[in-house]
Amino acid sequence: PLISAVAIPGPLRYNSLATPLRTAQGRETAMPYMDYFQIFYLVIFVYGLYFLYQSLRCAIQKTHFPPKLLFSSAYTLDSCRDPDKFTAYILPRAIVIGVLLVGFGILAYLQPFGTEAYWAYFVLMVVILVLFLVTAQQAKKRFWEAK
Repeated sequence: PLISAVAIPGPLRYNSLATPLRTAQGRETAMPYMDYFQIFYLVIFVYGLYFLYQSLRCAIQKTHFPPKLLFSSAYTLDSCRDPDKFTAYILPRAIVIGVLLVGFGILAYLQPFGTEAYWAYFVLMVVILVLFLVTAQQAKKRFWEAK
């Protein structure tokens, strides 16, 4: 083969999946493997912080929850049937989702269980995403769509 994977021992290893590419002549052709999902995890963490901040701000200041965090711009508080009930319904769920997103971002970025736990991170992210989507759909049906 023209390219084969060879493990790098010692300090050049970024994580347990470090495998540089080598040509058939033995020359290294690429950087050792790095976890590029860490950028994704960082984005999830930052969004989770923002989501949690907005939720807590609404709870503390007793203001309405901004629908733009859950829906497209077509759904506004002006078109909502009952903004007060919407806020009361969505706020506890939004705080839980924000905490889950922040926790997932930290856990997945730091990877305290090693890179072998990728499937666990993936399953956890899918659970959080499903919870987020179900919450948004239920809120949309209750407070915007005609019964």
